[in-house]
Amino acid sequence: MELQFEFESIPDDYQPVAASNIVDNFKVETTKAAYQYHTTYDEGGVTKHAYMSFSVSDPTCDDQITINVKPRPAGTSTAESVTYAAGVWSFEVYEDSTASEINAAIKAEIARQESNGVAISTLSCENLVLPSGSTRGTVFKDMVMTAPATAGDPYTTKTIALEGGEKTGVTLDVKVQEQGAFANEYKVTFAYSSGYGKTKAVWDENNLTITVSNDTTIADVNEAIKKAASGDKYKLLSFNDISGLDYGEGYEFERTITVNAADDTKFDVTETDKYGNKRTKEGIAEADLGSIDWTTGTVTYTKADGTAGTAADFKSTKETDDVWQPVFREAFFKGNPAISPANGKDSFFTETAKALSTFALENGRLGGPQPLDSCDVVIQTDGTIVGIHPVHGYLTLGRIDVALFENPNGLSQAGGTNFAETVASGSPKLATAGGDSGAGSILSNTLEMSNVDLSQEFTDMITTQRGFQANSRVITVSDTMLEELLSLKR
Repeated sequence: MELQFEFESIPDDYQPVAASNIVDNFKVETTKAAYQYHTTYDEGGVTKHAYMSFSVSDPTCDDQITINVKPRPAGTSTAESVTYAAGVWSFEVYEDSTASEINAAIKAEIARQESNGVAISTLSCENLVLPSGSTRGTVFKDMVMTAPATAGDPYTTKTIALEGGEKTGVTLDVKVQEQGAFANEYKVTFAYSSGYGKTKAVWDENNLTITVSNDTTIADVNEAIKKAASGDKYKLLSFNDISGLDYGEGYEFERTITVNAADDTKFDVTETDKYGNKRTKEGIAEADLGSIDWTTGTVTYTKADGTAGTAADFKSTKETDDVWQPVFREAFFKGNPAISPANGKDSFFTETAKALSTFALENGRLGGPQPLDSCDVVIQTDGTIVGIHPVHGYLTLGRIDVALFENPNGLSQAGGTNFAETVASGSPKLATAGGDSGAGSILSNTLEMSNVDLSQEFTDMITTQRGFQANSRVITVSDTMLEELLSLKR
């Protein structure tokens, strides 16, 4: 007998690669131009939010708004004043002005302009939110005013600009921090929540949903993901860039600036964040270095003559114009844009496990049939199913999870050793066996005494006993017949 063996070669690089992806072909457009000035302050240990929103129906409008806040003269009912000239709206309002009073002044100015034959965009003050219990004058001042230009002046004018139109080239740049067995199977979806301080992240198997609010920064997103991962290193993702979001305080990069190889009058800028993510912009003119939207960080600056520069040589400014107003955040994130980090690769062994396994793998993934020439299958105490293959050796084929209930006593018996979920028991929560969230270990080739149905076993024992008695009667009858046959022969 001739034996033949066929061996598969193991690739040189059999390790999984941490997934990452950059998507920059998203587009978002709004139906109106808008601006929202927002401020936060602490009052008794509670963060409070105040904001003032303006909008026009024309998305191409780029009008300027200047606001001058004054104390209302005592004993008078002086009305708010709004004037419009050459694309600039000038507001004269008071510390106790409301949105309805401001809108009344705007409507009066629009009517005056129309009576003079001037067509202008219809401006409206959509929101003026000043939290209850706060001093309106103080909050209003913080929202729209800078420091007094001249001693004795109560306030100075604050200028804001309406912003509208469509955005193109929106970028989402995400990276899986730890290479995992299935690093290329993640999906990240965004959602929008109006208001402030509502950033959150939730995992559902291998799907991550990130909720973005009006003040969400990239640092907020990464912190929410870290919290949602709950120590699971395979679910620790980080974003290097999300168009329209600020990076947030404390989110720093180490910056390196080098002379461009093709043109020594220009520079290449590379930044690396604390997670190891990198981003590079090439061919930047020295005069334009300050227009790059980088946050502060460690600066390494190599000049054209090869000497090292200092932080003062790098004209870095933090642009706030690229941070989207709520109207853009809602238009983009409410559409639930999604990204999958698809550049990560599985290892040779996990690809084989996917192709061979019939079990539900981690995060709910399914494979194909079990290898026909596997020698044995072992279930470990943590529920991991390990197959022993003559060629591939030990393969992780899947995992058996344990379902936990808030009230196990509320389960209803469905017959035998099976139980069914009820309202009293609550919904099942899957956990890894062996201690995760209090889940017990799995013992293979073992029968739990607590799962034995005694009434059924008694019934089976009696049935077996009666069967044995019936069989014994058959033997007795057969013996009598044979004895009678022998008697006839005599």
